[in-house]
Amino acid sequence: MGNEPGGLGQITIWKPLVEHLEKIEYKSITHFQHHQSDKLNQYEHCSEDPYIASFRWFWVSQLAFNLPDQPTVLAFDPNHLSFYSFRDKNLNLNECRVIIIGDKRSFNPKQFDNHIEIHKESSFRLKHHQDQELIILWGKVTGKPPAEMWSGNKNI
Repeated sequence: MGNEPGGLGQITIWKPLVEHLEKIEYKSITHFQHHQSDKLNQYEHCSEDPYIASFRWFWVSQLAFNLPDQPTVLAFDPNHLSFYSFRDKNLNLNECRVIIIGDKRSFNPKQFDNHIEIHKESSFRLKHHQDQELIILWGKVTGKPPAEMWSGNKNI
């Protein structure tokens, strides 16, 4: 197997990914500090903890299952409707902190320009998953609920 598990990586990546996330304290407020932020306090409609999201529905389900305490993970997938699109349809995330975790190949910065204010970005590869570059974005949602973020955007 070496450092490149290929298709098996989709099965074996979750435990080392969670270990990496815990090691870097991915939910820490320090990841959200921004040069223009004079306030990081949350709005009343926001969760106390940052929301967690991913770019593709299958990552959403795996993260929700594998992360400690099995949190609700949001789908920020502008290209594919899924159960999660409808589940999160009326969620107000405007001005809320969010952590987006996923495969870097699924991240298109142009799709997020008008929807997420990115405070920090980190790309990395896990030791036994060198064939897959991962990304974490820490930021703030600046608009509509996930299922509606990209509706009407003709640039996608």
